[in-house]
Amino acid sequence: MKKSTPHEPKKRPQQDRSRATVDYILKAAAQLLDQDGAYYGLNTNRIAKKAGVAVASLYQYFPNKEAIVNALFEMELSEERAELTTKSVALQDAPIKEVIRVGIGSTIDIHAKKPKLVASILQALPFLGGAEVLVRARQQVVDLVVEAMKERRGDLRSAENLEMKAFLVVHAIEGVIHDAANERPEYLTNPDFAKELVDLIDRFLLAP
Repeated sequence: MKKSTPHEPKKRPQQDRSRATVDYILKAAAQLLDQDGAYYGLNTNRIAKKAGVAVASLYQYFPNKEAIVNALFEMELSEERAELTTKSVALQDAPIKEVIRVGIGSTIDIHAKKPKLVASILQALPFLGGAEVLVRARQQVVDLVVEAMKERRGDLRSAENLEMKAFLVVHAIEGVIHDAANERPEYLTNPDFAKELVDLIDRFLLAP
């Protein structure tokens, strides 16, 4: 049997009641992080109390708070990937300028719903085993961007180094939005922020 890492759940819930317990725990942790905006004040006792479960029940599924936050981190990444994939399919025949606008807008909207939660998870990343998960998730988004650019080569300033361009675009957008969630959360609901970020990417990618 594979041994779990300190940041992985102890066991996966199999029954409806167990799945509900894990769901309560994750929702409680997310609410506390979104309320406080600080990973450091989180602990398993607070999470269990908020979730309405015994601490012993929490420890059946998660060895520590890091495992809980890591699960939230993976959920956030999954939600973001699913949203971008859905948008990519819907915009399959759209010009790349529209793809950029909608992609950035969707990513901002996801983070704007819970900026303190995003900031808290970012604080926790150095303590989590999620680095590889994050790299894989980013690569999936890079792959989506590469495909979008391949199908619209004529709209690009240059059709060279598409993988490199996609890497730069994804990391630039993610970095700016994450920093805004952490330092300027009010920007995430300001339409001018999205417009300026779209303009930045347009100038980098598109033909004049």
